[in-house]
Amino acid sequence: MKLILPFLLVLIIISCGDKIIKTKYDTGEKHEEYNYTGDSLKNGIYKQFSKSGILREKSNYENGKLNGERRIFNKNGNLEIIELYENEILNGPYQEFYDNGTPKMIAKYTNNILEGLVKVYFSSGKIKEEVYFANNLENGPFKEFYENGKLKWEGAYKNGNNEFGLIKRYNEQGVLIRKLMCDDQSICTTTWTIDGSHLK
Repeated sequence: MKLILPFLLVLIIISCGDKIIKTKYDTGEKHEEYNYTGDSLKNGIYKQFSKSGILREKSNYENGKLNGERRIFNKNGNLEIIELYENEILNGPYQEFYDNGTPKMIAKYTNNILEGLVKVYFSSGKIKEEVYFANNLENGPFKEFYENGKLKWEGAYKNGNNEFGLIKRYNEQGVLIRKLMCDDQSICTTTWTIDGSHLK
């Protein structure tokens, strides 16, 4: 019968009353490091590492539950996500980043629900999209931009990525070139173009 080795090895270090868990991959590299209380609940800073030793997550626990800031890093060790928890519930600002450190998305959660204005950016740092959310879905007005800052699209979403009502399209100089009207099924019909081509 073949012996199956466990994926992780666990080391328990007791120092000055603190109990620290350090886990390793079965190949010996560091995997996790965190403190825990007498009832074996995570408490304090938690860190997780890749096999190559790169920090992939740093977060904070209180009595076994995520509390406070959680940072997630990509495979290169660059910051990818910052989120905020209260008793394991997303509550507060949420941010995503490009490899170069510029913001990719800025949003806000309330009781695990994405709500309010969400901003999406190009890697250059220029605004790419502004859209309102309700109940984790796009609901309300949106604007999309060219990287030169000019408006590209504007309109509204309803219950997700579904255009609804009047939608306007602009060229890269910011000139309105088309209007569309979208129904409840997100079926859009051109009602006006700058050159009247919709009538042909």
